[in-house]
Amino acid sequence: MLIQAISLALVFGYLLSAAYRLSNWHPISHIRGPWWTAVSSAWLQYHTLCGTQARATQTLHQKYGPVVRVAPNEVEIADGAALWPIYIKNGGFDKTHHYSMLDIDGHATVFSTIQNRKRAERLKVALPFFSSASVHRQVPMLEACARRLVKRLELDKANHAPVDLLDRCRCYSVDTTSKYVFGEAFGALDEDRLSIAPVVDNFVEVNLLFNIPRHLYGFFSFCFDKLIVKTAAKQADAKVDSWIKDAIGKNLDGTADKQKTYPGQLAAMGMPLNQVVSEGKDAIFGATDALGLSLSLILWQLVSDAAVHAALRKELDSNSEIGGERLQSLPVLSGIIKETMRISSTVPCKLPRITPQGGMAFDNTFIPGGVVVGIAPYMLHLNEKVFPQPHTFNHERWYSPTEDMSRDWMPFGKGARACMGRHLAMMQLCIALSVIVKSGVLEGASTVKPTIDFWEWYNVKVAGGKIEIGWREMGAE
Repeated sequence: MLIQAISLALVFGYLLSAAYRLSNWHPISHIRGPWWTAVSSAWLQYHTLCGTQARATQTLHQKYGPVVRVAPNEVEIADGAALWPIYIKNGGFDKTHHYSMLDIDGHATVFSTIQNRKRAERLKVALPFFSSASVHRQVPMLEACARRLVKRLELDKANHAPVDLLDRCRCYSVDTTSKYVFGEAFGALDEDRLSIAPVVDNFVEVNLLFNIPRHLYGFFSFCFDKLIVKTAAKQADAKVDSWIKDAIGKNLDGTADKQKTYPGQLAAMGMPLNQVVSEGKDAIFGATDALGLSLSLILWQLVSDAAVHAALRKELDSNSEIGGERLQSLPVLSGIIKETMRISSTVPCKLPRITPQGGMAFDNTFIPGGVVVGIAPYMLHLNEKVFPQPHTFNHERWYSPTEDMSRDWMPFGKGARACMGRHLAMMQLCIALSVIVKSGVLEGASTVKPTIDFWEWYNVKVAGGKIEIGWREMGAE
């Protein structure tokens, strides 16, 4: 009898809650959307699990307009004009509870910290360290790593076996970023395959929990760790921790050069060692998949489109004296990078923020305080009003971009919470592409599959986990 009474009470409570969310008394009842998104966040979590969140919400926008209720207390906006009030003005709105799920080893990093004001001390170290000027000083290191990547690809070419570009580009990302952050490379380019790939994959796969209701996160996080995270991932994570702790130990040896590293500066401001480890792990391995994915997709595009490859090769050969930071001024190179990152957003789904106490008004719609609101890069990048023929790869559109194009291109986010490593990432891409294309290693290559499919989580994941190309043996038909 007691169990029946509890069950009835829970059902009654749920029905009462659902009725309230559907009623005109709910604070966002005036915002359009299907009844099922008003009742529960189950629809949103279902499409997260299926990897179809961005496409599913795009369908809602096509039916209900640019401002849509996608969960009981969540609103998504598909209009670049809303970028200013949400992400940029006065530092933007605070992040939501969702980002706590991306903490590293239980510690809130400079990325996952929710309230803007709580990041202030760490930003004093992070912003100068990842500034454009600091990145420019590391050009020789990036060029050396790019040449090592070319050597790996040349060996792959000589073996006439399909190569996973995603794995090779992740190795480049790990070594360049670790060298930049810690002053020494992890050594991924010396490995046949990235040994810590399982922990990089786990960084992406934890996004399955991104839309879990806050009160259920503890339970689902426990289940995820026990049932989904593989032993290989845990072993790789232990290897990462060991390497980072060793590198940080060297960073704290008291010498002036070591204190110039990112962890050395964090420790100097009084941050506990375990938090320094978390920040270091976040700085390196949180970005490994995003950069590795972007670079591999660009190389795949060059292999699959001979005309684009030839245009880039011609531009680089005609401007052989240009290198380093000046590479970003080359229109074909810059256009190919921007167009690839537009079509294949590494973060396709909405970047959630919480509206302040006074709420916000947009498009004649008032959104009250305490509501989760956000814009998905997928919606802006594929908006045909801003990017005509949005699914067509056209790097030339970036030769003379409109104001709306520049506003809506957001692979690194927008405002004060935009990716701090964006200057480093763009330099890593420019230098790697320049060195690889000039080497001619991609000549004669072809793609293994005609298309690449993605799972749309907070971070995108390549279905199948590989982006492969191959080279035909000389003389073969």
